[in-house]
Amino acid sequence: GMGWAGPRFTYAPRRYAKNYFATDLHVAGGAGWGGERCGNPQSQQSSVPARNDCLDVDGRSSYDRAAGGGAFGIGAAGHFSFFSVYGRIRSQLTAASNVPATYWGSGGAGVQFRIAHSIDLYAQGTAGGYANRYDDARFYLYELGIAVRFSTRSWRLGSSR
Repeated sequence: GMGWAGPRFTYAPRRYAKNYFATDLHVAGGAGWGGERCGNPQSQQSSVPARNDCLDVDGRSSYDRAAGGGAFGIGAAGHFSFFSVYGRIRSQLTAASNVPATYWGSGGAGVQFRIAHSIDLYAQGTAGGYANRYDDARFYLYELGIAVRFSTRSWRLGSSR
């Protein structure tokens, strides 16, 4: 498990118009614990045998590994009267104790429909994967959900309000 934190910058110069386009950028750093080296086959938490191409196991479980990393992502959305379409990509690099650096990448797109003043329904699809010198995998994720928006106090840089 890792916790991530970082700023998100959104550029939407016409955000109060009925139809507008927005882009965003985010960067983040993460820290936590976990990670796997060849399935952690020598640890007490696993009975999985080592793969033939991965013979240098270290006997640690996932819980014995400090982990950290960094991430970068960009996104774009078109907002129209009652719906939005959006896409985003994210790239991150992670490492854990005695585990090689792992690259993670994902990209997705979706659509969101407003059904009430502050409630939207959305559907999205994401493709992603990871790779390091021992292992790689790809995945697909499909999601349906409800988004609830909360009003926040408006502020602008340079404003005295």
